[in-house]
Amino acid sequence: MKIRLNRLIITTGALLCLTVTPISQTNPLGSMEVQAAELPYSIYWETQADGSWKYRLNTGGYASGWIQDEVDKNWYYMDESATMQSGVYKSYGKYYLLSEIHDGHYGHMVKNGEVYQGITISASTNADDEGALTDSTLSALRDAGVNVDNVPDISGSQHVKDGEITSPTPAPQPNFTDREKHKQDLLDKYFGGSESGPLDKGGTGDKIHLYN
Repeated sequence: MKIRLNRLIITTGALLCLTVTPISQTNPLGSMEVQAAELPYSIYWETQADGSWKYRLNTGGYASGWIQDEVDKNWYYMDESATMQSGVYKSYGKYYLLSEIHDGHYGHMVKNGEVYQGITISASTNADDEGALTDSTLSALRDAGVNVDNVPDISGSQHVKDGEITSPTPAPQPNFTDREKHKQDLLDKYFGGSESGPLDKGGTGDKIHLYN
C-alpha cells in the first residue's frame, strides 16, 4: 500500500510540473515561450518546409496582400506566392517598413514610436495610412543601410482578417474612351444615336450615366 501511494505522489507531481512549466515553441517569427493555453498568433498561420509563413483562408488556399493578425493586431504582407515578406514596400506613394528582425514579430509592419535598428520610427497614426513612414525616418533608414529607394510597389493589395478577404482588389474599370464608346453603342442601338430621351433628365443638362 505504501509503494502504491509513493507511485501516486510521484505521478501527480510529474503531471503538476508539466502543467505549470512554460512550453518552449520554435516559431518562424522568432523563438518564444508560451503557456499551454496562450495563443500568441492567429490560428490561420502555417509554417512551410522552408521555414516561411503562409496565412490560410477559410475558403481554402493561402492569402496574398495585407494580413492583419487578429491576435497580435499587427499587419503583415504576403506576396503573390502567399509568402510573408519583409523590408520596405511602397503603396499609393507611401512607404511602409516590415520588420526584418527575428524578435518574435518578424515581418510585422513597424509603427510610430517603435525602435528599429536604433532608429525611433516616425510614421503616420491615421487609420487610413497607419505606418506610413515620414521623410525623416526614410532618410535615417537609408543611412542605416536599409533599402528604401528601389522597393516593390504593392498599391491595390487586398486586405485579409480572420481568414476572410475584407477588401478585395477592385476590378479594372473601363477608361473614359471605353465608357463613351459603350454609351454611344447603346444610343445607336436603342435611340438612333440621339442623346434625348431616357438618358436626359431634361432642362438641367444632367444625364443619367451608364456607369457610376
